[in-house]
Amino acid sequence: MVKQRDQTASVLNSTSFTWKYLIALGKWQGVMEVTSIITHTHTLKACYTQQLPH
Repeated sequence: MVKQRDQTASVLNSTSFTWKYLIALGKWQGVMEVTSIITHTHTLKACYTQQLPH
């Protein structure tokens, strides 16, 4: 019976760890997405302004 409880506890621990990991990953991906959008916008602006004078 004690073994069962230990297993449950370890499963809960790993689950909470997984959730923390997923939340952190989600935040990181959100940051990366925003960064890439900003970078992309700047790149487009740069290309556009470079092409204007020609």
